[in-house]
Amino acid sequence: MARTAQSRPQSGAAPGDVLRCAAAVMELGLTVTQLLRREVRRSRPGGLSLPQFRALAIVGARGAASPSELAEDMGLAPATTSAIADRLVEAGLMVREPPETDRRRRVLALSPQGRRELSAGLRTLREHLAGYLGPLSTNERENATIATNLVRMHLVAGKGNGESGIGNRESGSGKA
Repeated sequence: MARTAQSRPQSGAAPGDVLRCAAAVMELGLTVTQLLRREVRRSRPGGLSLPQFRALAIVGARGAASPSELAEDMGLAPATTSAIADRLVEAGLMVREPPETDRRRRVLALSPQGRRELSAGLRTLREHLAGYLGPLSTNERENATIATNLVRMHLVAGKGNGESGIGNRESGSGKA
């Protein structure tokens, strides 16, 4: 049975502190997601739609993904994700290749052109986000960097809740 944040020991932190921190992390994640989605729709990096850019980013982060893994990560129906992947393969941004473990299957991976497009798109998004962070003082930016890296490390590793983190997917590469 899963324990709740209130029943689990939290390194001396009061349960309310942990829940307040969780709420702040969730709100930040939603805010950043909304901001970056709006920018992808506006700038259309590489001429890509938002779902196409997300598919590139997910496959790029994983290293490779089966169509079903991509569908799960995108939260879309497999048929929808397959159509997105087909367009990316046709555009030369993704390739279908056999994984090392099972030569009969095919996984999606970024082509060299796909890696370049993803890199350029991510650079554009980082620059856009940096515009919002610029007004923070150097100390505030350093504190924000340390805090977000710490939270990401715990989320990826699954520390503190007895469950696997997002970096410990059984079928994935562990890249997030």
